[in-house]
Amino acid sequence: MKEAYRSEALISFQYRIIVKDMVRWRWLQAVPEKNKQGKMIWYGATRDITALVDYIVSVEQILFDISHVMRRPISSMLGITTLIKELKLDPEKVMNLAHQLHPVAMEMDKFIRELNNVYEQKRQINSLNIDFSSLVDKRSSMFRPT
Repeated sequence: MKEAYRSEALISFQYRIIVKDMVRWRWLQAVPEKNKQGKMIWYGATRDITALVDYIVSVEQILFDISHVMRRPISSMLGITTLIKELKLDPEKVMNLAHQLHPVAMEMDKFIRELNNVYEQKRQINSLNIDFSSLVDKRSSMFRPT
């Protein structure tokens, strides 16, 4: 804020507040203008972006789960398929490895289904009807000479 005041630059930042013991996220945007007396006046708006922040956190959690939790079964599958591909195995050993591969595939399928259910629940809770065009400052030309 001090730098924006000094440079008379547009400010745009997100911050959190507590409302009725709940964390809410806001986005503030404002354009400064000095009046004839040299006093800085800020023209702007703030908007609740809690649903957007919750959605981003959900997506980040999904990405973490995919990149970390899915690695173990994928590594197992790669190891087993590499053995099948590179070693000259008799059909009985190939069948034994296939039996080891099946539970790994089932584990991945179960995890993906659970992940999809969690994501769908969060998506329904945080149904986003955000019109991003309203978050863009289209009024700056009103406050500053072009």
